[in-house]
Amino acid sequence: MQIKIRFTLNRKMNTWTLNSVRQKQMKVIIFISLLLPLNILLSQTPGTEKWFLETGFEGVRSTPVIGEDGTIYFGSDNGSFYALNKDGTKKWEHQTGARVFSSPSLSTDGTIYVGSGDSKLYAINPDGTKKWDYNLDDMNAGIWSSPAIGNNEIIYFGSDNDTLYAIDKNGNKLWGFGTGDKVLSSPAIDIDGTIYIGSNDSKLYAINPDGSKKWEFETGKGIWFSSPAIGNDGTIYIGSDDSTLYAINNNGIKKWGFDVGGVCGNSPTIGSDGVIYIGAALTLYAINPDGTKKWEFGRGNGFYSTATIGYDGTIYIGSNSNKIFAINPDGSTKWEFLSGEPSECSPVISRDSLLYIGVSGFFGGLYAICCENNEYANSSWPKFRRDNRNSGNIKNITLVNSEVEDVITQYVLSQNYPNPFNPNTVISYSIPKQDQVELKVFDVLGREVTTLVNKEQGAGNYEVQFNGNSLTSGIYFYKLQSGNFTKTRKLILLR
Repeated sequence: MQIKIRFTLNRKMNTWTLNSVRQKQMKVIIFISLLLPLNILLSQTPGTEKWFLETGFEGVRSTPVIGEDGTIYFGSDNGSFYALNKDGTKKWEHQTGARVFSSPSLSTDGTIYVGSGDSKLYAINPDGTKKWDYNLDDMNAGIWSSPAIGNNEIIYFGSDNDTLYAIDKNGNKLWGFGTGDKVLSSPAIDIDGTIYIGSNDSKLYAINPDGSKKWEFETGKGIWFSSPAIGNDGTIYIGSDDSTLYAINNNGIKKWGFDVGGVCGNSPTIGSDGVIYIGAALTLYAINPDGTKKWEFGRGNGFYSTATIGYDGTIYIGSNSNKIFAINPDGSTKWEFLSGEPSECSPVISRDSLLYIGVSGFFGGLYAICCENNEYANSSWPKFRRDNRNSGNIKNITLVNSEVEDVITQYVLSQNYPNPFNPNTVISYSIPKQDQVELKVFDVLGREVTTLVNKEQGAGNYEVQFNGNSLTSGIYFYKLQSGNFTKTRKLILLR
């Protein structure tokens, strides 16, 4: 009897124990099931780290560039040039003979051009093998300038041996333009082929495609790492060590100058609304096209990074305060990311909502940070969309015909940005050949609201600003017609 009772009690105890374990397991499963979405959510929250690739001491000052397949290319102070997969794993590594401060440029055939401190410009194939290199024949000269690719695949870059070079796509020198000092600035190329470049001899040069001087503009001090940017109206913007951002007409006449209170160690970026963003010793400035201040953003340390602008207007920039900032269009802080090391290069945004930016210092490397934007962002540095005007507005790329034939292969009507909007938005589109183009806006009943474009246009990428001031809140549609191509997209006006 006692044995039976004991057996019964044991069964009850074992059953209770089993149920207790099951209950605990279920609680763990429920907890994990609740935690996993939270982790996924946190891993996608803007301003959080997705991954980090450490490159070692000194780190990364080269702004990354993104290939058509999503490959990330950038140089490092350790002398290596990297190609990374989207998940941050290394695809390949190409060793140069010295530090790589230069930011790479991509050609239409996938060739990567980048300068190095070993006096060489490298042309690297997409698989990481060397295509060719151009040697300056001056062991004391380095290439810190980022190359720009112009008409007929001519590569332009500056060097600290006081020269701007023009090299053909096979690595042959076409000409060299001598300045009075080092050329660390990167060139900008206008629609007519004019090349603009800053020099440490305190001058901005305008150079004809044949290498002859068009004009020069003298600033108060040298132009080090600030590169020129060309606005939609042809105005050239560039910063100088005399603490001034200059706006210069395309005939070389000064339009205005804005005092930024310190050395301009970065390059101006132009928003789709024409606002110019430039950092200085302690402050990031937003400057209206007429030269008046819109706002300033100060955090007590240097902004030597060049700003990048998302399609929703968010401004992203690195700093020497070991932080990377996301700033609202009104100048308020959206979020900040503690990188632990200073960042002097420009951020780049990919189509999967990741912001790539390098940091220098003892634990240098490349960060992938989650952000709000999921389209290639406006930046004056990466040339992967051939924005040779350095305007920072990749939605408004202007290409000469020989480049268009290689780049534009199909009709494209992009989603307007921002969307929803109030009251301004930008519509961009691409056409592969010269044809009649119509771009119209309709309401939900199919009634035409306005005609934005109705004319013949050549092959290229185009951008149109649409103002909805006269409209009520709601859903509208915009339609592109050209040849046999017709495409309609939705846009939302939200007041």
